[in-house]
Amino acid sequence: KRDLFVVDETGGCRLTLWGPAAEREYDPDSVLCMKAVRVGEFNGINLSTIPSSQVIANCDAPEAIEVMAWYQSGGRDAVVERPVRPAQRQMISAVKDGEIEYATIQGSILHIREDGLYYEACPNDGCNKKVIAEDSGNYRCEKCNYTYPNCNYRYMLSLNISDFTGQIWVSLFDESGKSLFGMSAQQLKEMGDESPQELQNLLQSIISREFTIRMRIKNDIYNGESRRRFSCLTCTPVDCISETQKMLDVIEHA
Repeated sequence: KRDLFVVDETGGCRLTLWGPAAEREYDPDSVLCMKAVRVGEFNGINLSTIPSSQVIANCDAPEAIEVMAWYQSGGRDAVVERPVRPAQRQMISAVKDGEIEYATIQGSILHIREDGLYYEACPNDGCNKKVIAEDSGNYRCEKCNYTYPNCNYRYMLSLNISDFTGQIWVSLFDESGKSLFGMSAQQLKEMGDESPQELQNLLQSIISREFTIRMRIKNDIYNGESRRRFSCLTCTPVDCISETQKMLDVIEHA
């Protein structure tokens, strides 16, 4: 067993590692990407690994890169408070009109923009920039200043999600795309190449399904007008059994 204290822009909490995960060495300034960890609420939010958990240091996920940028630009000196309860879900109308930077919403997917579900990315570890396809069949990365014989495919798509208060367009990137479709962008491309109808069936099967989305919200200027941009951090299908139990708990303690 091993306890760490982890932080991001929203706060910090204890992370308890068990088994092989506790035996690995992690540098103090590492960014940890965690999957399938247990979230506890005793004495505030806390995390712990289970046998199926994955803990990866300094992965190339966009979320990890954002956390590292925050940490290096002053986050390491921030006064971090331990959250006392999970972030409450909010209505779409609130995140459209409010000034918050992070939010969790739950809603139904109305539309997936199909003209650009993924992009051709640099295969160099840690780069992931869009490459230029050359007539020779190779791929040129301007950032790496190198030409590769192949490329990777990574998700970058937009979807429209709604609840009873409104709707918004949300951008999804690679890790969230994998959660949404249940496969890698490479596998999705191969599906579309081999059977366009099968791809259409998959896209249609997602429409109207409910997801819980944690997102980051930024204000930017477009054509001289201010607008809010929503980027998905995590995308999780709604568990009807779990949601029913939460509603029963609310009713019981009302």
